[in-house]
Amino acid sequence: MQKKIIPDTDTVEKHEAEEDDFIVSLSKQRVSQINMIDYIIVKKGDTFGSLADEFDLMYWELFKYNELPRDATLAEGQILFLQPKRNKAELGNEFHLVKEGESIYDISQQYGIKLTRLYKMNMMKEGTQPKEGQKLWLRKLKN
Repeated sequence: MQKKIIPDTDTVEKHEAEEDDFIVSLSKQRVSQINMIDYIIVKKGDTFGSLADEFDLMYWELFKYNELPRDATLAEGQILFLQPKRNKAELGNEFHLVKEGESIYDISQQYGIKLTRLYKMNMMKEGTQPKEGQKLWLRKLKN
């Protein structure tokens, strides 16, 4: 019995698998950091279950760390934290100017800040969205 390892790339040569061949994917998620918190970018085909298994997490932790409802679905390209978010952004990220189409959730994920803290720092009612051009404070309370 032969084993063939084929790397997961866009330029993989076609190979007709024989009866006793195994194809093993070496594809692993690339873990990066925002605000000293590990995160990944969701890839096509990822599920909460597969990611929880891959990163040795409990299923519910992914929902909690990313402040997502239990019926949430993953979208390709989405930031997904593998650890709890922080109460404020890293040094040097004092504020964020809201761009068209950005939600407060997008901004909380971009900087690794808990959504509830972002609302409190900016004296916003939970559930409201910032307006384009609005300055959102990321490290201290709005003056």
